[in-house]
Amino acid sequence: MGHCSEFNGVKPEPSFFLCHHAVFRLNSESTKLRVVFDGSNPSSSGFSVNNLQLVGPNIQDSIFSILLRFLNSQDSNDSDKIVTKRLILSQSLKIFDVLGILCPFTIQSKILIQKLWILKLDWNDPVPNELKKEWEKIRNGLLYLQQISVPRLSLIDSPVQIELHSFSDASMLAYGALCLLTISEWHFLIGRPLRSLPSPNVEEQNISPLRRYARLEQIRQHFWQRWQREYISELQQRSKWRTNHSSLQIGDLVLIQEDNTSPLNWALGRVSRLYPGADGISRVADLETLKGRIRRPFARLCPLPKGDDDQIS
Repeated sequence: MGHCSEFNGVKPEPSFFLCHHAVFRLNSESTKLRVVFDGSNPSSSGFSVNNLQLVGPNIQDSIFSILLRFLNSQDSNDSDKIVTKRLILSQSLKIFDVLGILCPFTIQSKILIQKLWILKLDWNDPVPNELKKEWEKIRNGLLYLQQISVPRLSLIDSPVQIELHSFSDASMLAYGALCLLTISEWHFLIGRPLRSLPSPNVEEQNISPLRRYARLEQIRQHFWQRWQREYISELQQRSKWRTNHSSLQIGDLVLIQEDNTSPLNWALGRVSRLYPGADGISRVADLETLKGRIRRPFARLCPLPKGDDDQIS
């Protein structure tokens, strides 16, 4: 495979050997044979290769700050580099913005990349000076991103009348949308007041033939689908199954999540049996429902709050 070869010379002293073995995957199209090196196997000294490795500090929490310092450092030598389409695309994709909070900034680099594609430049071709200056302006703006702080937690004590205000606009280069929400205890789950009439589903229709109102309705429906699937699930505290904090108990009343069902229509169930794992932590439960007994993982269950007497009728 080219990563090692037989040594026929004089063995130097001292010499060290790293244990390894082959892993076969005959059904793989790319790698049918993979060599696995065992760095944890101790030698005659009682130490393994892994024991002797120097472990550096944990930099996971500050990786974004390190990236910003690197881009602003004289050691990065960005001024001496040739600005190419490959360089611009590589550095633009280093910004991780899953919620779109930094969209007003990231859209600038996306528009710039669009211009590079129109010019049909090769990956390593220098970009024109005008686009180079535009990229340097965008890159310098990275230094201000660390000043942005957006709170994500919203709490309420009781249900109130609320409204969702959505704004959207578009140009020849890009389009965007903004939603301002005054939070309610219920209807933010379905994207509209509970008493409003339902709108026809236009989420899967083509964009071009839609009228303006239907287009806005499509954006709203798409937003609430993502809100329900991606954000609402994050509100449920998870412990990575390493602790037994706030675990379900037999007799607890829960809502059973269903992917294609509105949260208001999720079925009720009562925990009748738990299945502990080898570590003593339960991850699966049997539930008694109106349709009989079913089995579901904890990740699909939403416990309901208990009353003062710890009982729910």
